[in-house]
Amino acid sequence: MIERIHAFMRHAEETVCDEVVPTAHGTAFLTPSLPLVWQVNAIRVEDPGADAGELMAEADDVQARFGHRKLVFHDESLGERLSREFAQAGWRVFRVLIMLRRRAAERAPEPGAGAEVERALGAATLAAFRREQPFGSHRDAVEQLAEMDARYDRAVGARDFGSPPDDPACVCRLYMHDGLGQV
Repeated sequence: MIERIHAFMRHAEETVCDEVVPTAHGTAFLTPSLPLVWQVNAIRVEDPGADAGELMAEADDVQARFGHRKLVFHDESLGERLSREFAQAGWRVFRVLIMLRRRAAERAPEPGAGAEVERALGAATLAAFRREQPFGSHRDAVEQLAEMDARYDRAVGARDFGSPPDDPACVCRLYMHDGLGQV
C-alpha cells in the first residue's frame, strides 16, 4: 500500500510543476512560475547513499533561483538517517504522517457538522486562512498558493468540505487519484 501512496504523491508532485528534472540524487520538481510556493519547488531525494552535505550542495545549485531550499524524502529510513545533520545545519526538518483508513465509519456524521461545499467557497475560506498566516500579508504568496491549488484540482480531482457548510470557518480538501484519496 505504501508504494501506491508514494506513486500518488509522485504523480501530484510532478503533475503540478512546470519542470521535472533529474538530479544527481533524485528528481527536482520546479515551478519558476510560482517561485514562492515551496511545495512545488523541491527535490525528491531518491539516492539511498546520499549524504547530507551532497544534498545541501545539490539544493543550493538546483534551487538557486528560489528563496528557499526544500528536499523531500519518500524513504523514511533515509530521511531519518539524515534528519539530525540537516537540523544541525539550520534546516527545518518535519515529518509528514501518512494514515490509512482501513475500516468503515462507525457512525454517521453529526447533522450540520460539515458537508461538501462549492469550490469557490472552499477557495475563499482557504485564502482567508492563508492571509492570517505569517506570509499572509504577501499578496503574491497567497495568489501563487491559489494557483497551486488550481493545479492540484486538475491533477488530482479536488473536492472541498466545510464546516458549517453554509459559511465555513474551516475547510479541508480531498484529492483523489488512482483509487486513493488524500485529505
